[in-house]
Amino acid sequence: MPGVAVRYAKQILKGRFPAAEETIAKDTRNAIRYAAHIIKGRFPAAEPKILEDIQHIYTYIDDVLAPQERWPEFEEMMEADKIEENTYDMYARKQDLANLSVKYAFEVIKGRWPKAEYIILRSANASVRYAQHVLQQRWPKLEKIILSNFENRPDEPNANISAAISYGSKIIKGRWQEIEEYLKSPTEIALYATKVMNKRWPEKEEFIKNGRTNVWSVYTDHFNIDESVMINHLRQKAGL
Repeated sequence: MPGVAVRYAKQILKGRFPAAEETIAKDTRNAIRYAAHIIKGRFPAAEPKILEDIQHIYTYIDDVLAPQERWPEFEEMMEADKIEENTYDMYARKQDLANLSVKYAFEVIKGRWPKAEYIILRSANASVRYAQHVLQQRWPKLEKIILSNFENRPDEPNANISAAISYGSKIIKGRWQEIEEYLKSPTEIALYATKVMNKRWPEKEEFIKNGRTNVWSVYTDHFNIDESVMINHLRQKAGL
């Protein structure tokens, strides 16, 4: 039994158990335990089996690979988009592979992974994390996709706003003029002002106020706006 062999190696031998390694390598969970606690490093004989399951790859990276200890076989499969996943949900697969790519770039490569970026770009959330934690700068390819999604979005308020706000608030951290023309609803404009610009947008305040009450309330609370003062200001401006 692989589990028994791992315990024997750990508790009795206090080291590797060569005679049992072929058997251990066939049991992915115990192979990862053996690599992490006995070998304290990669276990090449078990890696082909580990590469068959994305969750086991996650665990192997977490528990076994040291920072900057590259895994060429994994990189080759990822770059060729050959990692399989036990799911019929293609959306979930795209998200998982994108997240795994970001994790490997951040924790193992400690830098950019150009050949996997096409996989990362399939997920807006993963792409934002990659720009924030790995690139640590603006990512023109992602910006182009975000803007394209706005250009082609359905004619409904607030569609595709999440990625734009996340990227703007975490990466740009200021006015992002290219996207402003696509902000159509009071909710979008209020989110952009409070999360991305992080400053009042006076010329849009009347429009925000005419939206849902809670949106205006969030906006005024964020900027500590005294509404009575603002109303008087607007009246004066209108000559009332």
